[in-house]
Amino acid sequence: MKATIIIPNINGKGWLKDSIESVYAQTEQDFELIVVDNGSTDESLEQARSYRSRPNFQLIENGSNTGFSHAVNQGIARAKSEFVVLFNNDAFARIGSSARLKSSQSWIDTPSGLSIYTRR
Repeated sequence: MKATIIIPNINGKGWLKDSIESVYAQTEQDFELIVVDNGSTDESLEQARSYRSRPNFQLIENGSNTGFSHAVNQGIARAKSEFVVLFNNDAFARIGSSARLKSSQSWIDTPSGLSIYTRR
């Protein structure tokens, strides 16, 4: 798998489901999706739980708000891919955006193993 998409969430009932659906609607499917819930008290945690049976989906449930940075770091710690993409719970990916990104930009691996993302 090429990339891990991490969505930190807290009380994103109005956006989270559409955000997740926009990720799964992409033509490029070589990714895993990790949602980190930070103690939501609305229906967004249940929305996230409904995706648990999807392949390459992980849900991290924090009982309280551990903060944005901590949630992101939890996702990174569980990531299985080479690259990580941070996606807000109120962001929506346009259909085909992953394919356009892949075709218009490239990865260059340096001798140190550090990867640099650059435009062609």
